Amino acid sequence: MNAADSNYITNGSFEESIWNKNTWSLSCNWNYVSESRQTADDYLTIPDGQYMEKFWINGNAKETQYICLTQKISYLPAGTYVLSGKTMGDPKVQTNFYTQDAKGDTVTVGGWNTWKKFTMEFNLTQAKYNYEIGICLAGGASTTVAVDNISLVKAEAVQPVTGTVNVAKVTGMSDDFLKGVDISSYISEIDSGVTYKDWNGQTLSNQGFFDFLKSAGVNAVRIRVWNNPYNGSGAGYGGGNNDLEKAKILGKLATNAGMKVLIDFHYSDFWADPGKQSAPKAWKNYSVSQKASAITSFTSDSLRSLLSAGVDVAMVQVGNETNNGMCGESNIANKCTLYRAGCTAVRSVANAYGKKIEIAIHYTNPETSGRYTSYASYLRQYNVDYDVFATSYYPFWHGTLSNLTNVLSEVANTYQKKVMVAEVSYAHTLEDGDGHENTISAKDASSMSYPATVQGQTTVVRDVMQAVADVGDAGIGVFYWEPAWIPVGVYQKNASNAASILASNRQKWQQYGSGWASSYAGEYESDATTWYGGSSWDNQAMFDFTGKPLASLNVFRYVDTGAIAQNPVESKAPENSQAPVESKAPEISQAPVVSETPVISQAPSYAGAAPQVSVTTNLQGNTILQNYTITTNGKGSVDLSKVKIRFYYTKSGNKKQVVACDSAGAQLSQAPWYQDVTANVSGVSESDYVEIACDKSLDLSYGTLQMTVRIHQEDWSAYEELKAGRTEVYYGDELVQTIL
Repeated sequence: MNAADSNYITNGSFEESIWNKNTWSLSCNWNYVSESRQTADDYLTIPDGQYMEKFWINGNAKETQYICLTQKISYLPAGTYVLSGKTMGDPKVQTNFYTQDAKGDTVTVGGWNTWKKFTMEFNLTQAKYNYEIGICLAGGASTTVAVDNISLVKAEAVQPVTGTVNVAKVTGMSDDFLKGVDISSYISEIDSGVTYKDWNGQTLSNQGFFDFLKSAGVNAVRIRVWNNPYNGSGAGYGGGNNDLEKAKILGKLATNAGMKVLIDFHYSDFWADPGKQSAPKAWKNYSVSQKASAITSFTSDSLRSLLSAGVDVAMVQVGNETNNGMCGESNIANKCTLYRAGCTAVRSVANAYGKKIEIAIHYTNPETSGRYTSYASYLRQYNVDYDVFATSYYPFWHGTLSNLTNVLSEVANTYQKKVMVAEVSYAHTLEDGDGHENTISAKDASSMSYPATVQGQTTVVRDVMQAVADVGDAGIGVFYWEPAWIPVGVYQKNASNAASILASNRQKWQQYGSGWASSYAGEYESDATTWYGGSSWDNQAMFDFTGKPLASLNVFRYVDTGAIAQNPVESKAPENSQAPVESKAPEISQAPVVSETPVISQAPSYAGAAPQVSVTTNLQGNTILQNYTITTNGKGSVDLSKVKIRFYYTKSGNKKQVVACDSAGAQLSQAPWYQDVTANVSGVSESDYVEIACDKSLDLSYGTLQMTVRIHQEDWSAYEELKAGRTEVYYGDELVQTIL
């Protein structure tokens, strides 16, 4: 979305009092609401100009108070418009834009001094005079909320394309937003005999593979660099054997394809993450000052070599997931000494080559309260000269997307840094493809907030991009981790050739480093002595087990426009039996075993227009987690507000059931393209079933609704003898579908 006109809003940054000119009108209950303008101070930043508009709801308010700021625009020509602004204050407050014709999505306010962007897009088919737009703030007693940087711009209308997966357009994303992939394992995969195909099944050359990624919308590539991932005999440690020479090959292929390159220096000979940050073998006995000097030399020499080879290095990561240490140092002051050494080296080389190279510092675990502000604080305290605060975000480990936006916004606003997600991924299947246990498998299903399907994988990437874009201009990109790390040979446990395939795979993992670790790595990291093996990531790749691209790969280009799937393709890996637990991937997060209800849809006798529902039901301890997809049967308009779903179950005990909707969103084929109806979904618990309904009138013939519902006992105790039963779908009073 490119702005085509200037801001139509007057006094959108509240540099003048709303009472001085006839621009903003304010409506509220003055018995409970106070208004003021406030400037920046040591504890408060202002995103635009010198002032913000602030409201306080006093402690006497007994019900939700609504504060409405409205403005009439004298003339708006026909076209597509984007309203945007920023809020901060009490996260209990909710806000949304509205016009005289429509209402925007409701979002929670960012925390105190954590400015959060909110937007609304609308279309005018004809010119309007004195057109009213507004901001609604809704909060309870003793809450504060502030708004600033309100704008209304005319934008070029972008129509969603026809695709094989559904993708809601990402709003607020800059034209140079990094839509990247970490492709570090590629060379070792090719050396192991893996082939990758295009959409027509044609085998891709090395350059063709990178050109193919670019055509799918990928504009940046991330490449890890280890100092010396080999033993004394030259045998590689695995995980791609990612030394500098491989980085030059990969970087040149990416550059030739027109993509930017991010170099990820681990300052280690093998994996560096929160659990291990070992110094390179050659630096093992170095003091902190000696390590700093070595980092300066290694970074400078490596970067010069990459640039001289023609690699378009746009960013350098100084360390990888450095929460608990870097290069063998865990003390904060020592870590920062090493950060400064790496940053200084990058700045020096960039200046010498007359090139802009941004510097990122990389952490993980954004779900932990206060963690990232603490990290950013000590980076400032110790004068670390960097540009980008980067995080890993895996939705099965790292909390909610709203929290991700909030913690990144806090760093961006408080410390004036750019922010990005350096690693994200998601499973397109829970099957294993190479005989090595996967990081995420069927046992982890209860911790997965999206379905393990191609569409689920697609939606995760889209939603994470939206979460970063919601930070505002400081949110600069998202990188998908290892989309091409697929099996070197497809293994099926019960196949007649299973033993020979697994033996062949093991030989290739050892020889070419195409597994997460080889046995040779045991000399460097002791856990590799026992748990070496293959890819733990094959079910999170964006290519299937045989190298064919999944429809999810196109998410990188679909996010610009949105996509509507006329015939959704749910590609799936071969139906393999669960491989034996013989190996372990790094950083496995164990989760309880769940049972999944099979989804078998019976054709109803109902012949008219009706909803078509699919559902997965996971039963785990004290929670029933359900993921619904609702479309139509193609026979006419279907009103969402007339759809009712009944989920039957049996259990012992008579404790009250609580029904909550985690998320519900409709992706539409016409404006407004996406509708969040989470707040409109409700559930009623009866003796042997739960009924779920939505009070939002919405024609499902124009889109697809995806909804996640949780059912639990009121006191959160575990269910006893819980069994899932059938699901019935009603349209009005007619039973139209039964799912067993």
